[in-house]
Parts: sequence; C-alpha cells; structure tokens
Amino acid sequence: MPDPSKVGDLVGNLPTAVYLLIPLVLAVALLTAFILGPRGEPGSTIRRAGGVSRMLGRRAK
Repeated sequence: MPDPSKVGDLVGNLPTAVYLLIPLVLAVALLTAFILGPRGEPGSTIRRAGGVSRMLGRRAK
C-alpha cells in the first residue's frame, strides 16, 4: 500500500520495478525505431532488369 505521506511525490508511489523497466522500454523503442526507420532499409543492390521478360522469351522458343 502506498505511503500517504508521499501523495504529492510523483516518483514516490512507483514500485522499484518501474525504474528497471523504463530503460528497457526505451531501449526496445530505440531498437524498433532503428529497424523500421531509414537505417533499417536494405542497401542498394545492383538492379537486374528484364528477368521476367528473359524467362518468358526462353519459354517461347
């Protein structure tokens, strides 16, 4: 049960597990932002053009 003398204290009513979870949640959020953000895009590769057309041309022969 929370201590009534800490009613106005914002961090006094939180359990200690919350202080351990906050950095974990921030780390997961940062990791997710990097994975889904612009740094998570695959690098540019050599683009091969006409792959389907070549295959269809081989089948037509």
